[in-house]
Amino acid sequence: MAFTALLGRDWMVMELVKNIAEFESLMWAELMDILGHDAKTIPPPVRRSWPTDGGPDWKLTDNVVFMQCTEAAEDIMQPIDERWQSEGRDFLRESASTRTIQLRLNAYGPACYESLLKLRLELLRGRPKLKKQKIYIIPGKDSIQYAPELFQGRWWKRADLTLYFNVLISVESIVKAIEEVNVTIKANEPGTSDVILEPGEIIIKKG
Repeated sequence: MAFTALLGRDWMVMELVKNIAEFESLMWAELMDILGHDAKTIPPPVRRSWPTDGGPDWKLTDNVVFMQCTEAAEDIMQPIDERWQSEGRDFLRESASTRTIQLRLNAYGPACYESLLKLRLELLRGRPKLKKQKIYIIPGKDSIQYAPELFQGRWWKRADLTLYFNVLISVESIVKAIEEVNVTIKANEPGTSDVILEPGEIIIKKG
């Protein structure tokens, strides 16, 4: 489902990230920058997908970070405000709320723990590009988990970390205008009343 981040200021809307893919691309660039890597590095040290053949495509001595972005179920995701504006004959309805995005990081290599520690500290300090997009990390007690992984008889150093971010968003929908209404009119007997009345329908004054 697409979503639009916004900055509410007297209901002037500034469009920011629109979906999880855009959030992931923005976050990937920030992670690469924090770790000191060029965005053009191939293969990138920060990966958005796992190797398709199922086995590692890096060496034991390589430092690699895998990232995955998903929505997190939080009460703060409930709609908090709504506005309507005219779109010609129809109306545009915008329901504003804050969405929580979960960023899961799995790091491998000799510096796996240090990589995640650096990423967490820099994101907690605040990144200008994320602030500009109205994306804010949620300070929490989540710690880095050191979890070496056994693969084909060899132990691969691994560390995991999950971070959460709040993103202000607005879901848009078009409400169509009523083009026509079917009305049934049934007249009373002459002289019995000055109104035409039918239960559940429209009352019309005679004369």
